Amino acid sequence: MEIGLENDSNINDDNALTDISELSEISASVLRRGKVIGIQPTSRSRIISQIKTGVKRIQAGRSSNSEMPSRKRSSSSSDESDDNNMLFDILINLPSPRRFRVRSNPLEDYDDFDFKIRFKLSKETFMILLHMIGENIEHKTLRNFSLSAEVQILIALRYYATGTFQAVLGDHIHVHKATVCRIVKRVSLQIAQLRPQYIQFPNNTVQLQQIQARFYKLHGFPRVIGAIDCTHIRIQSPKNDIGEKFRNRKGYFSLNIQAICDSQLKIMNIVARWPRSVHDSTIFDNSFIRAKFENNEFGNTFLLGDGGYPCRSYLLTPLLNPRTDAERKYQKAQIGTRNVVERLFGV
Repeated sequence: MEIGLENDSNINDDNALTDISELSEISASVLRRGKVIGIQPTSRSRIISQIKTGVKRIQAGRSSNSEMPSRKRSSSSSDESDDNNMLFDILINLPSPRRFRVRSNPLEDYDDFDFKIRFKLSKETFMILLHMIGENIEHKTLRNFSLSAEVQILIALRYYATGTFQAVLGDHIHVHKATVCRIVKRVSLQIAQLRPQYIQFPNNTVQLQQIQARFYKLHGFPRVIGAIDCTHIRIQSPKNDIGEKFRNRKGYFSLNIQAICDSQLKIMNIVARWPRSVHDSTIFDNSFIRAKFENNEFGNTFLLGDGGYPCRSYLLTPLLNPRTDAERKYQKAQIGTRNVVERLFGV
């Protein structure tokens, strides 16, 4: 097969590799030998088009530098060597094809039940969240098939639900781990800005009375406005000398998070800055909510806590050894009413 070029004067786009049989033969060789350097098989029409482009690049480069050597056909071995050289030049000059990734859409792929199992939110709640923060996280471009606000929020929710990047990367979303990290941070910051709208302790008499009435309906415990407890939230190990302060008794690193909720499992106050090694009572003693109770801002009302807290005039805890009927009645009502905060952590 004669594919050598004698000199620069014979080079032009009209006669360079225009014979379809030669192109077909070169295409077959490319498909066979391309495996060596990792080129994926493609259609004949596409490979022929790419070969033409590659040849034109070679020709343009050689003609501009005036360094294209004359190829002589003295023997069959030299012909084969020249063919191999030309094919190699074509292969390294082939334009890289664009890669289009097909990403799944969980809103369409899952029904309401499976969607909530995977992302811990219903589709209705997800759409509310999307409406609130979507404009702040979407990319203002149509280039490079950027991730939509919907996909970014779903990636963050999936990470919240599992706590691992591997689960997110295994969902066929086709994004790099570094991208997932940036998305989780971006979405988390936007959600955190919504905190004042949804995490509020009651600050007027009407709200306090409504909360007390709902708590009383549970087990007949009067004047309760909140149940308090702490839970562990897993984190990555802090990369400094204080890292061991965050290691809990189960061996992993975590924050000790204090939360106060109402009878409907709504969080009214949260403290999320202490390492695991800090005791529950220490977190409460250093909280703003304790100062408000000490200043009698909520009147003659109670918080209910477990045995990890000291009993105070506004913070009632279980009895160590109830003996009388009244004590047993108190114990049953206290534990049953306080159980709402444990249910909150289990949701």
